[in-house]
Amino acid sequence: MKGSGIIQLGGRIIENHSYIRYAMTLSQKFNKIQADKFSFAKRSIFARDFARECGACSMFDDNFGLGIPPNLTPENQLRGVFVEIVRRDGLFLFNISGVDLLKAKKGFIDYEEAAINGQITEWELSVILANKDYLKKCIFYNGKVRFKKNNTMEINSAIVGAKLNEIQKKADEVKLFFEHSATHKIYVLTFEGLLFETSTPSLDRRVKNIELDDVLGFRVISQLRTLHKNPTNYRQLFIRMEGSTDDNKIELLGALKNYKLSQKRPKTDLQS
Repeated sequence: MKGSGIIQLGGRIIENHSYIRYAMTLSQKFNKIQADKFSFAKRSIFARDFARECGACSMFDDNFGLGIPPNLTPENQLRGVFVEIVRRDGLFLFNISGVDLLKAKKGFIDYEEAAINGQITEWELSVILANKDYLKKCIFYNGKVRFKKNNTMEINSAIVGAKLNEIQKKADEVKLFFEHSATHKIYVLTFEGLLFETSTPSLDRRVKNIELDDVLGFRVISQLRTLHKNPTNYRQLFIRMEGSTDDNKIELLGALKNYKLSQKRPKTDLQS
């Protein structure tokens, strides 16, 4: 189709193109990766079909598609998946949609705790986060967008569960300060861009989850255009706080370019 202007294609805005080009889906992109792949996700028909479209093995395949002996315990079968994919120099594809990231970060006493509470996917993620070799071989995505260089997992690992203490805005620079009550570690997320807040204050609340997305929502795009900024130069930041519901949203929404995550030393009694 010829023409110019703004076109919305599958949720992604394509601007100032003379032709609409074929947009490759995420599963097609994963399918092109020439390596053995194993797909992790919350159990659903979508997860099953997505894994097959990616050409990845999954829990829906007999013996996990990897020849894992069925006489092993459920825990050892899953541990066998990790070992076998690493042995084959393969990759893990991990859909974090619906996953309790805070629990995965905290970890489990043992596999049984996860099994009893229906949190096997969280247990799988905790195993990956605790093993640098597994983490290097893992591609994280949220069901529609692949996260670049595991950036979102880096932020999640530091910020999920921490309390938002302070927000600083100066020109186009935004700084968010997060503190973990147990360790008193303070992390500062600094970025160039914009930040929007819901009517319910977000300060002094713990972070439930955080997403960094290449696909911008309508509100972010509209705000950027109002400020005469090019949406294609930004990524979307979304932070949901604990206690947020559909009726009472406690969220932060932003648009950012480059960001920096740093750790700030807490003040000592002598410094206060």
